[in-house]
Amino acid sequence: MMEDSATTAALVGVVMALVKLVEKGMQKANGGSVEYRLAALEDQVQEMRNKLQDFQRAFYEFREESRIRWAKQGDDND
Repeated sequence: MMEDSATTAALVGVVMALVKLVEKGMQKANGGSVEYRLAALEDQVQEMRNKLQDFQRAFYEFREESRIRWAKQGDDND
C-alpha cells in the first residue's frame, strides 16, 4: 500500500513537471508569458509617451519661433 502511494506521488510529480514543460514551450511559441507581454506593451507605451513629449516640445518651440518671426515681420512693415 505504501509503495503504491509513493509510485502514485512520483507519477503525479512527473506528469506535473511535463505539464509545466509543455506550458513553457507554448508560452515561448506564443510570444512569452502574459506578464512578459504586458511588460513589453508597457515599454512600448512609455516609448510612445516619450516620443509624444518630444514632438510637443518641438512643436511648441516651432510655434514660439514662428510667433516671434511674424511679430518681427509685422514691426518691419510698420
